[in-house]
Amino acid sequence: MRLLFVADPLQSFKITKDTTFVMMREWQRRGRTVLV
Repeated sequence: MRLLFVADPLQSFKITKDTTFVMMREWQRRGRTVLV
């Protein structure tokens, strides 16, 4: 299964505060394909 994330530019992500980044990491940890 693949999931597409539409989000702010990756350069502006604050990985310690951005919940989108957390969701992407968890999706990837579960062996899924992440598209941004």
